[in-house]
Amino acid sequence: MMKINKLIILIAPLVLAGCSQGEEAKQYQSINDQQTIMKEYYRQHTSNQSYLSTYSYKHTLEYDPTYDVFGELAPVPASRGQYFEATISNEVGVYSGYLVVNDVESIYLGNKANVGSIDKDEKQYAFYFRNFDEEGHDGELELISRTVTIDNDLDPVVIDEKSGTAVESDNVSHYFSNNINTDYKNYFKQPLEQPTASTDKQVSAYSVSSTEIIETYKESISLDPIENPIHPGEEHKMTVMKQTVGKTTFKLLDKIGWAGTEFSETITYSLISDYELKLLDTPRTIKKEEKTVSFNYSVSLQPYTGEPFIYQEKDEKLEKYKPNIFYFNGSDYIPLNPEIKEVSSKYKKLHPEFSGYVYHIGEVEIEEGKSYSIASNEDISGETPNYETIGYNQLSDNALGTIVSSGIEGHNLFRTLTETLKYEFIVLYSATGSISLIAHLVK
Repeated sequence: MMKINKLIILIAPLVLAGCSQGEEAKQYQSINDQQTIMKEYYRQHTSNQSYLSTYSYKHTLEYDPTYDVFGELAPVPASRGQYFEATISNEVGVYSGYLVVNDVESIYLGNKANVGSIDKDEKQYAFYFRNFDEEGHDGELELISRTVTIDNDLDPVVIDEKSGTAVESDNVSHYFSNNINTDYKNYFKQPLEQPTASTDKQVSAYSVSSTEIIETYKESISLDPIENPIHPGEEHKMTVMKQTVGKTTFKLLDKIGWAGTEFSETITYSLISDYELKLLDTPRTIKKEEKTVSFNYSVSLQPYTGEPFIYQEKDEKLEKYKPNIFYFNGSDYIPLNPEIKEVSSKYKKLHPEFSGYVYHIGEVEIEEGKSYSIASNEDISGETPNYETIGYNQLSDNALGTIVSSGIEGHNLFRTLTETLKYEFIVLYSATGSISLIAHLVK
């Protein structure tokens, strides 16, 4: 690597870190022995989370390939050469007798100026209580967990599950607030964690007032250099700097105590030289991540004011009809393990005339000369399992004619026509009782 690149590595941390820490020191009173003292504030934050009423988390990742011509910093292979933006949000509400979690993830891929493809996935997790169906639980309620899946513009899919957990009626209101740090901590995407100083990482804490403390950290490191599109070769590679800046705010809350109220972190991946390896006045940002978290507290538990929770009886057929795919070796059925999803709502959007259940079997490699079959969970349970209820005889869409019958007498098996190919399958259980199999080639 050229000398100028070595110089960049040495001076970049100083350039990027700047003098903001000195400015904060002038504004606020610096806390000595930061690591030891702040450890106590983090401990108090955790113990006071039983007063939490709402939690909000947002994480964005933006990637612009303008200065990463060869896609070396691309978040996913598909984003090489394309603008990429991902957003994850996590909202949690803690109420009297209710806990409600909303998770939304969206990904945009395309041209920064024009509309590209947007993929959005939304889920809600909720926990609430209802009366037991069984007798013998006087004065108790049963904990119910609910999962709601919202796939783009499709109708929400609601699944309620009985936990069998009995809680005395008098303890229901505080049940979730009392278990924030145990049973339900994983529903919070980003807990507060105390940063640790290192050679590259500066950590400082300041007292803003008698009721507010902030802690900051800064880290600047050089990553592996990337290819120079104008001047190829090892000597002309460009250094990438990764800079991380974080800040946490603690406040002394009336009748509660010390607790974290806000957290933010920004990570940037930048080039600090141009293609001629001359130091830039303003770094060229290639990738940027931002996280923000806010905590809100209340001395008294807040009532839940959303839509009432009406228990949704589980559709037993969803699990019974779930398909499995097998390879038949002449005597035994060997299960394969592709991703399998129930996609009835999505299919009915495209085919509103259809009534029944639809499942998607993800990518499967069908090897030349081997035989395969499909069967539901219900088909393979019991004393006389049948592994061939769905095979060549049920095939309604034949993937350009590349699937044929295995031709084994007394069996409902299929195989590829000539060579090993990859497929995905759609299994349809019609309300009339018929079963259809659709096969598509995967490119």
